Amino acid sequence: MTEPTVSDEVKQFYRKNPYPAYGTAAKTKAANTYAKFVTKPGKYLEAGCGTGHVVAGSALTFPDLEFYAVDFSDASLQIATEVARANGVDINFQIANLMEPLPFDFEFDYISCLGVLHHLEDPAVGLANLADRLAVGGYIFIHVYGEEYHRRRFQIV
Repeated sequence: MTEPTVSDEVKQFYRKNPYPAYGTAAKTKAANTYAKFVTKPGKYLEAGCGTGHVVAGSALTFPDLEFYAVDFSDASLQIATEVARANGVDINFQIANLMEPLPFDFEFDYISCLGVLHHLEDPAVGLANLADRLAVGGYIFIHVYGEEYHRRRFQIV
C-alpha cells in the first residue's frame, strides 16, 4: 500500500473541515490590497479558493473581470458556489490540484494564491503550474504563512 501524499492528507482535512467558515459574506480586504495592479479587464484565477469568500469579494471589487477559482476540496467548492450565489457574482469553480497542470487552455491576467502554496508537498511545482497559466505582463498575488506569523498569532500576552 502506498503512503498518502501531503496533498492527499490536506485534501482529506479540508473535505472534513471546509475553510474558512464565514457564512456567505464576501471578503474584499485582499482585493483592496492589490487593487492598484488591476488596471484592465481580463481573466482572474483564485488558486486554492477554499470556501470562496475572498474570490467573491474580488468579484465584487472588480466587476469587469472574468472569474475562475480552483480548489481540491469538493466540500469547500460546494460552499464557494453558495457564497458566489449569495453575493450575486459569477465565478467558474473547478476542482484542481496545484501539484498538477491547471485544467485551463488559456492564460490569466491576474492570479491570486493566498495561504495555499506552503501546504503543498513541493511549493515550487505549484508555483510553476500557476506561472504556466499567467499571461505575459500579468500579475500573481501570493501570500504564504511563515514561522513569524504563527509565532505572533499564537503568542500569549
